[in-house]
Amino acid sequence: MLNLQSHQGLSQMLSHALSLNKTSVDKLFELYPTAEDILETTPSCLAKYSGLSIHQIKSIKSLLHFMTAPQRTPKLIRTPEHVAELLRSKFAFRNQELFYCLYLNVKNRLIACKQISLGTLNAAVVHPREVFRPAILYAAASVICAHNHPSGNPTPSEEDIAVTQRLQQTGTIIGIDLLDHIIFGNNNYISLKQQGY
Repeated sequence: MLNLQSHQGLSQMLSHALSLNKTSVDKLFELYPTAEDILETTPSCLAKYSGLSIHQIKSIKSLLHFMTAPQRTPKLIRTPEHVAELLRSKFAFRNQELFYCLYLNVKNRLIACKQISLGTLNAAVVHPREVFRPAILYAAASVICAHNHPSGNPTPSEEDIAVTQRLQQTGTIIGIDLLDHIIFGNNNYISLKQQGY
């Protein structure tokens, strides 16, 4: 996190990152010595006394806000309940099958959540390459898959089981574990891992 009480080098970094005149940015810091001062002052006031435009000031404030925001720890995913908490709203009231993947690091913390396919009323076509391509790009250690049954019944079909086995085999080959495949129905879900698949 950025030290809000010091702006040494900050003027140069902002000038470079936003392609601004360094003299103008230096003047801004002469008038408002810390990042905190700049964030707490209105853009119109900052522009009036620094010679920078409102647009430039807003860009500076946005970048400073991003730099000073506390870093969030990625969400820990360890149980089907954690997956349900994360994805339930994405499947609610949908009349098509959606297939999502959660990509996790070695500590089971979420790297990314991606929709892999949008299907029909009763099927979502999923190929291992679509599931594992993002996993490789994100350098994920493991994947959790999830999809919904618009019928409301989360009981896995033969096709669900076959897809899960195919994904597990692919993951084993490339060294990225498939941790679970969870199927959502109306206010309910089933973990294929817990079901023994």
